[in-house]
Amino acid sequence: MVRIRGRGLPESMSVILLSFLVVIIVLLVAGMLTGFAGLLHQTPLVAVRGSVLTTPAGASVLVLIHSGGTTVGLNAGSAGDGPPPVLFTVTTFANVTSPVGLSDTAVNRSWGPGDEVYLYEDGKGYWVTDSISARLARSAALGPVTDILPEPLTVRVTDAKTNLVVASIVFVPGSARP
Repeated sequence: MVRIRGRGLPESMSVILLSFLVVIIVLLVAGMLTGFAGLLHQTPLVAVRGSVLTTPAGASVLVLIHSGGTTVGLNAGSAGDGPPPVLFTVTTFANVTSPVGLSDTAVNRSWGPGDEVYLYEDGKGYWVTDSISARLARSAALGPVTDILPEPLTVRVTDAKTNLVVASIVFVPGSARP
C-alpha cells in the first residue's frame, strides 16, 4: 500500500504521468507532420455533364463538362495544398473496367466549374486531357486517336484519397455532337 503524506502525488506517480503526457504530445505532433490531418479530407462534390465529340478523322471522344461543385486535380498522384485529386475509370458494356491516365498533352492540371476535359483512346489505353486540339496536333508523334465509343461506356470520377465515386456518367453510341 502506498502512503501519501500531505498533499500531492508520490514522486514515482508524477514521473509516470509526466512521461505519459510527453508521449501523447510527441504522437500528436508526429501525426500532424506525417499526414494525420489528411484523415480529415473532405470528399469533393462534382456535377458532370457529358457529350460525344467526333474528331476530323471520325473518332469519338468523350467530353466531360464540370457543371458545378469543387475544383479537383486531374493528377491523382499529386499531394499538398492543391485541389483534391480525382481518378477516372471507364467501364465497358461487358463490365470491363480500365483506368484512365493523364495525357502528356494536359496543360491545366485542375478541373473546375465550367471546364471541359476530354477522354480519348489511342490503342495504348484511355487518357484524359483538357485540350483535345493539342492531342490531335501531336497525333503524328503519339499515334492516332481511335474511336472510344463502339459500345455503351460508363465513366466514373473517383476521389483519389477516399476511393469514393463522386460522379458517374453513361455514354451511348450515336450521341455525337458535330
